Amino acid sequence: MNAALDRAADPRELVDYTYVQLQELLAEVRRGTAQIAGSRKQAESRASDLRRAADRLNEQAEQATLAGRDDLALAC
Repeated sequence: MNAALDRAADPRELVDYTYVQLQELLAEVRRGTAQIAGSRKQAESRASDLRRAADRLNEQAEQATLAGRDDLALAC
């Protein structure tokens, strides 16, 4: 903050300093956005894996029920 006040004596330096700060903030926002996009893809992939696993377990439970093995069906 003191550095910004020191630059206030020359408006061009203050504008340059502010511009650099804004560029750094923009770069940080872009990095955060990229991280969020990556996390979202991972979450979607995990949800898809879990849906497939649930479908597989439901099929196994149905097969166990048809085979008269309700005890196994409950374990699925």
